[in-house]
Amino acid sequence: MLSQLEVCLASDQGPLADNCRIAAEHRVASIELCAGMTEGGLTPSAKEIRIVRAHSLASTRLMVMIRPRAGDFCYQPAEIKQMLLQIRQAADNGADGVVFGCLTAAGRLDHQAMQSLVHCSQQHQLAVTFHRAFDAGDAPALLLSELLPYQPQRILTNGTRWHSGLGILQGVAQLQWLQQQDSKGAQWVFGGGLTPELLPTLQQQLQPAYWHFYSALLQQHRLVPERLAQVQQVLNPQQGMLEHE
Repeated sequence: MLSQLEVCLASDQGPLADNCRIAAEHRVASIELCAGMTEGGLTPSAKEIRIVRAHSLASTRLMVMIRPRAGDFCYQPAEIKQMLLQIRQAADNGADGVVFGCLTAAGRLDHQAMQSLVHCSQQHQLAVTFHRAFDAGDAPALLLSELLPYQPQRILTNGTRWHSGLGILQGVAQLQWLQQQDSKGAQWVFGGGLTPELLPTLQQQLQPAYWHFYSALLQQHRLVPERLAQVQQVLNPQQGMLEHE
């Protein structure tokens, strides 16, 4: 695959429709839609999902966060039922995929929860991204081996421990190791501390991936066109040359 740009948009911050139009103008491949970014990302409303779908290119993949509360990734049965309803809501309102992750208190994969959520996603033809719960797990190698049988389409990580405060540069060695593993067709999504200025260096050190940007492309909760263009110039230099001919 070629490297692609994914933008995380906060549904409850900034002009959502305008941000989607700016993303469309700059050929953003994928949008991850979240509410409550101050709490690490929560499930957005049906109305917010519809707004993004209506103002995005048909080719832009809309990935919806499924996370009913802040805190850890250990969910009770009632919360899993809520997440199943949220997956159906995402499908009904135009999502292409959903983003979730479930762990046990010991930091291992919660197989019972994953079976239910992945099955529901597949029933609604939604791609599954396992989010940065991956970085909160007890051991990445073990968690990866447990996760791959569920055939997630994508796995989001920055190669460092969740809530460690470390940026993606500190996780490069881990990301390189992950890309060397047999991912059974799952695509890697790299983000967390990612900036346009870091991207050229990371592109040289890592194989193609989805590059997941959030705050570095925003100013007062608005996407900054110049920063999007800067990223796309790194990812698609030939396209930039054609546009200037």
